[in-house]
Amino acid sequence: MSMEEARGLAAALAERNPPLGLSPKGASHAPTSEAIHRVAAGDGAEAIALRSALLLWNGDLDGSHELSQELHTPTGSLLHGIMHRMEGDYWNAEYWFRRVGSHPCYADIAREAAADGRPFVRNGTWDPFAFNRAVERAVRQGDAAEIAALERVQRAELTAVAADCIGQRYGGRALD
Repeated sequence: MSMEEARGLAAALAERNPPLGLSPKGASHAPTSEAIHRVAAGDGAEAIALRSALLLWNGDLDGSHELSQELHTPTGSLLHGIMHRMEGDYWNAEYWFRRVGSHPCYADIAREAAADGRPFVRNGTWDPFAFNRAVERAVRQGDAAEIAALERVQRAELTAVAADCIGQRYGGRALD
């Protein structure tokens, strides 16, 4: 997959309206998952993380999980945590978020979340634990307005993660 193809897939995923739900039940667009699988990005950890991030953003939790569980990196742990949050396994998500530590994309996620009026920030950086708990609470309560707001934050989160993965794979800031 070229950088332009990766950017194109990420842009298409970012423009979806409504955004990906907090608890997707499968790939939201099967042809997109097929395209991600079909267009090879390479075999290294950065390429695998990129495919995992794009599959996750498309709601293909199984496809993303298959890749992220083999990535023993902070990015792999972050993708793994987001995937478990999306499947409703909130405790397991927090386990993987603890493994991440600090991540380069956290500043971008925090900035975007704050711009949307949802500052899940602790000590000046993104707090995936606070977001995880907010998602769990909103999903359990069935609060449609809160779920819609959190879906926008999740879109910002997935945008930042995909940009970071594209940047790691190809160098530079990919979605700027």
